Amino acid sequence: MSHDPVVNEVRKIRRKIEEECEKRGETYFEYILREQQKNHARLVSFTAPVSKTSRHKSSTG
Repeated sequence: MSHDPVVNEVRKIRRKIEEECEKRGETYFEYILREQQKNHARLVSFTAPVSKTSRHKSSTG
């Protein structure tokens, strides 16, 4: 397994946030939801494209 310094830093920060959440009696998930609501203008959202279905007339014969 390779050791990526960026991945290691992200994991370190997540552990710190999880410890802070535990002190406040909050889950990491609750923290993430609160942060998303607080910073909603900075988030990117994605709407899945609607698939176009072709309608074929059934032929008889």
